[in-house]
Amino acid sequence: MFMAIAQGFLIAAITVSLRSLWGHVYTKDIDVIRRIASLMPVLALSSFWDGIQSVLSGIARGSGWQKSGSVINFAAYYILGIPLAIVLGFVLHLKSMGLWLGLISALAVQAINFTILTMRTNWEHEAMQAAIRIQKQMIVTEGSRDVVEALEREKA
Repeated sequence: MFMAIAQGFLIAAITVSLRSLWGHVYTKDIDVIRRIASLMPVLALSSFWDGIQSVLSGIARGSGWQKSGSVINFAAYYILGIPLAIVLGFVLHLKSMGLWLGLISALAVQAINFTILTMRTNWEHEAMQAAIRIQKQMIVTEGSRDVVEALEREKA
């Protein structure tokens, strides 16, 4: 997690520091260059939150919490992020800034909820479950179903 946060700050610093140069890579139109420069701090914030939520959603996937992850993702994007982006971008006329802010709100909600899920986890229990799954796989590979069934009864 430390690496994701450090990377987020580094990318944000570079993005914001060079914000007036990015537009020149794509166009010579001064209005477009100014617009890109004004959006770069928002892009930096988006990149920061995306890095954090990527690490945390990876923990959720690796821990087998796909159902919880799908609920968090659905709520973050379809209930909050996309509707907020539409309102900010088109109703309140913030245009591309509003669309980005809606996306950032979804990323932040994801990161916060995945953080709560991760912090509330009993990691000793998760480690024990992982060890049992490994033992089962080793036993199944060797062909003894009786021991697997005994482990399942012991777990219950």
